Amino acid sequence: MPARNSPAFCDEYDRFNRDVAGELYSRKQENLRKKEELYAVKRAENYYREKSIWDKMDGEESREASRFDSQRQAGMGQRRNQGSESYNIISLDYYNNPKGERLAQRDAAVKEARQVRANNLHSKAHSVTHNIITGEPIKFPAAVKPAAAPPPPPQKQQQSSPWS
Repeated sequence: MPARNSPAFCDEYDRFNRDVAGELYSRKQENLRKKEELYAVKRAENYYREKSIWDKMDGEESREASRFDSQRQAGMGQRRNQGSESYNIISLDYYNNPKGERLAQRDAAVKEARQVRANNLHSKAHSVTHNIITGEPIKFPAAVKPAAAPPPPPQKQQQSSPWS
């Protein structure tokens, strides 16, 4: 047995009355409690982070829904969902708006130019008004109807600059 003042000395009372297994168990429980506290803190942080993300997404969704409602009430969606054609692509009728009227005038001008060209080609190809072999009269292309003159395009007004 070592001397009483040596560091290796252990009193008989301490040697037999000490609960080493209990001390190890309490240390283990303390470490486990610290881990559980750490997990609880992380869980709370993740919860608040996820909650803020979901709140932000809910806010964006409600803003988008209110924006769609306001556009629906104002009729904004109707204008954006129109075709770029100036006529109805199913019935081939011109729309009753300035673009449709311009397209109708342009189409009428093309038809008139086509008729003028047909008359010109026919007159150059046939020097007589009847079929030389049979003597039957030749059908001439329909006469050209002069179309009404289209209105002049709108002119842009130039604004005067204060520096000129």
